[in-house]
Amino acid sequence: MASQFPPKSDLPVHIDGPDGKLPACFSQEVLRITAATTVDDEKMTDAERHDRWAAAQEALMSFVPSEPVEAMYAAQAVAAHTAAMECLRKAMEHWQSETTRIRLRSNATSLMRSFNAIMRALERHRGWAAGKEHFIG
Repeated sequence: MASQFPPKSDLPVHIDGPDGKLPACFSQEVLRITAATTVDDEKMTDAERHDRWAAAQEALMSFVPSEPVEAMYAAQAVAAHTAAMECLRKAMEHWQSETTRIRLRSNATSLMRSFNAIMRALERHRGWAAGKEHFIG
């Protein structure tokens, strides 16, 4: 069975902004945990796992976290988004019962609400004005 994550020498550890204020060990751990929230199928190749890792890194970097708590908010948001999309994907599979489809769509809705709450909390943490639309209208 292939390893879950890229080899240690291949780990991208940079998730913060250009000034690089987050410690590399913290960035690596947040990235590792966030990447672990994505679906990992035994049939996946190392290249597919690496792509998932890179996508998690890109998603975390899009938040440009400048301190550890912002990176933690970003990780929660990425994990909630990933889980919501997986629920919606599974709900579309033809072999799922209608009861299961309803439950999966309900779970996705709850996860999307969680994502929005995380984004609002991040905005409040960053001190953005309440009327300023940045991530959420």
